[in-house]
Amino acid sequence: MCVLEFEDLITSNRLPKDDVLAAVEKVFAKLELRKKKLLLVDKDLKVVSDFDKAAAVVGLIHSRNEIAESFILDDEFFDRFHFNKSFVNLAFLEPIGHEATLRESVAMCQNWQKIHYPQYRATLISSFFASMAKACGLKPFYDCWLRELEDDGYPQYRSHSTYAASRFVEAYEKLPNVYASLVMSEDDFARLNPTVDRQRYNYWF
Repeated sequence: MCVLEFEDLITSNRLPKDDVLAAVEKVFAKLELRKKKLLLVDKDLKVVSDFDKAAAVVGLIHSRNEIAESFILDDEFFDRFHFNKSFVNLAFLEPIGHEATLRESVAMCQNWQKIHYPQYRATLISSFFASMAKACGLKPFYDCWLRELEDDGYPQYRSHSTYAASRFVEAYEKLPNVYASLVMSEDDFARLNPTVDRQRYNYWF
């Protein structure tokens, strides 16, 4: 909400200052509560307790969700991986690049993964993480290309582009940020974090 919209909301409802401040405090309290329920990992993919040590946020994606980029990458891994089991998706909080088209963003993710996490698969972040960031008041996952999570019945991009930005964007246009995510099985994640409460990272999906 912009300042003018906020001003109009206050004046049209004739809200006194104390009521406005109380409402704002309530919103921030909700954001903090949601943030506390996020599961975070460091650069070694080990669970950490706060954002100061965190490199990525963790989500569990169910088999009904789509993730693959085989349409752009021509990657047989994604063609044959139908995700008939739930899997873990880690979205990294810092951008790995800037000013990139959709295709360039996907390529950046693949190159980044080969250097830093060769044992896993990398993708663009999902639209879910952009929604999560908004719900928690987080700065990451905006002005970037995303992948869809809707189930179209096949593991590849939908026919239209997806993005987190304040304007309509064509696939050939560049967006300011590139965010990457990793894909791994639940068992892989459990081996890295054997004592983690799985119900915690199931919260968002």
